[in-house]
Amino acid sequence: MVAAPDARPAAPRHTVWWHAAASPSGSAPSAEAGRVTTAA
Repeated sequence: MVAAPDARPAAPRHTVWWHAAASPSGSAPSAEAGRVTTAA
């Protein structure tokens, strides 16, 4: 959840990808996807 708000201001277009990946993935993958978004 911490990565979600952090990734939003960082890259709004990436937020869509993160949200899409977080939905089908679940909880654990969502946090990992958020970290990749922040790094990217």
